[in-house]
Amino acid sequence: MSSPWSVPDAARQGAVPPPPPPAPHAAHAWPAAPGQVAPPAADRADNPFAPPSDDDLPVGPAGGVYGQHVPYGAYGPPPVWPTLPPHDGLAVAALVCGIVGLVILPIPLSQIALGLGIASLVRINRGTRRGKGLAVTGVVLGGLGTVGLLAVGALFGAMMWVGPGL
Repeated sequence: MSSPWSVPDAARQGAVPPPPPPAPHAAHAWPAAPGQVAPPAADRADNPFAPPSDDDLPVGPAGGVYGQHVPYGAYGPPPVWPTLPPHDGLAVAALVCGIVGLVILPIPLSQIALGLGIASLVRINRGTRRGKGLAVTGVVLGGLGTVGLLAVGALFGAMMWVGPGL
């Protein structure tokens, strides 16, 4: 029985010559140092550690050789992002007045927030500005402040109507 590592019978008889060993490839060698001179071509073919010639180096995406500095701007200009329209100033003012009017000073600021929010929604629906969420929030907070103010006024009016007896 023959071993799997033994030479086949056909190769022993000379019918099939063994393939030649692969030749060393210069592209796998390290490049020469900056002050070093590359060996002659005959030495490079025999020496697998000889530095490659300039013809053997691969070309990079910007046309330069890999490992070399590519000048700035070689990859094209930076992308241009679309600009968004600005937020409507009335919407921001309506939101601020609605928050402050609901928490601190409801008498003038809740009504101002309601008016600014409605005016801002009209301007935003024309399509030149953005900030609809801010305007809607200002209208809602201004409405809540106004309704809360009316409820407190109705409560005090009812207490005055009934009188101090109850």
